[in-house]
Amino acid sequence: MLKLKNPSTKFSIIYESEDMSENKVYDYLLSEQEADLVLDNSDCFILSSETDIEEWEDMTGIYDKESFDNCSEDFSMEKYFEFIEE
Repeated sequence: MLKLKNPSTKFSIIYESEDMSENKVYDYLLSEQEADLVLDNSDCFILSSETDIEEWEDMTGIYDKESFDNCSEDFSMEKYFEFIEE
């Protein structure tokens, strides 16, 4: 299960829909206006520190430690997440 390393850390990551390794990380939450501008002008989606863990798992396809180890760096998640075996 994905788990935030520090739940008080705020961040947003904009992912290209076709290739999640193409992403841009912000160490703050995007405002609603910023997010709307990004979403209106590109084929992408945004995940943030306020996004439910289940949605992170569904969007990234990370459901086990091996997937996390293989993808977390490409998806710019290593700074914010760890994977906990249940």
